[in-house]
Amino acid sequence: MSSSPGTPLAPHLFPTSGFEVVDPSEAIEEESLPEYDADLYYPVYIGQVFCDRYQVAGKLGYGVTSTVWLARDLVEPDDPGYVALKIYVTGYMQSNNEVAIYEHINAVSAKTAHVGSKDIRKFLSSFELEGPHGKHTCIIQQALGITMDHLLSYLPNRTMTLEAAKPFLRKLLIGLAFLHDEAWSLVSPRTLFRGRDPETNEHHDGYLIAELGAVLGPPPAELMRHLLGR
Repeated sequence: MSSSPGTPLAPHLFPTSGFEVVDPSEAIEEESLPEYDADLYYPVYIGQVFCDRYQVAGKLGYGVTSTVWLARDLVEPDDPGYVALKIYVTGYMQSNNEVAIYEHINAVSAKTAHVGSKDIRKFLSSFELEGPHGKHTCIIQQALGITMDHLLSYLPNRTMTLEAAKPFLRKLLIGLAFLHDEAWSLVSPRTLFRGRDPETNEHHDGYLIAELGAVLGPPPAELMRHLLGR
C-alpha cells in the first residue's frame, strides 16, 4: 500500500520468535572469513532504524571490509523505496577514497549524455555510525535486483543461452564504457584496457585478457578454452 506524499512510514515490527535460531558457536558468513574480528564489524540487527529513516529488512552480503543490508526508506517509501546500506568495518574508510569516487561518478553522470551513466548503481548518500569499538562509515546505494549467479540457479543446469545473455552483457559493456570514457580520469590518465603488446604496440588478445583479469578477476575456464581453441 502506498503512503500519502510527505507521510513517513512507521517502522515495521519484526517477529522475535517463531524461527530457527543459529547456534552461536557456529561460524557463518563473515564469521567464517580468515582473520575475522567481531570487534571490527558493526552489530546490525533486523528491524534496526538508521538516521530515523532507513529500516533494515534483510542481509544482502558480506566481505572482509563490510556487510551489506537491504533497508526500507521510511521517509520516501515509494521513491526509491528500498536502498542498500554498506556498513564498513571500523577504520576502513580512513585510508580509502571510495566515497569520493562515488561522488565523482555522480557528478559526471549528472552532466553527461553518455547512455551508460544510467547503467551504474547510484550512490545516494553516506553517514557515520558510532559502534561499540569505533566509528563506521555507511554508504547508501540504489538497491538492485538479483545477481546473475542467483538467476542461473533458476535455470536448468545453471545454463543460459548466448542470445539470453546478450542483453546483460550489453548493459555491462555500456556501463563499463561510461566509466572508461567519462569517469576514469579520477583514477588514471591512461586508458583502462590497452590490450597491446608492450614491445610491438600491436593489439594482442593475450594481453587484453590479462588486463581484464587483473581488474575483473580470472575469466571462466570455458571462455579460456574457447579463446585458445582447446
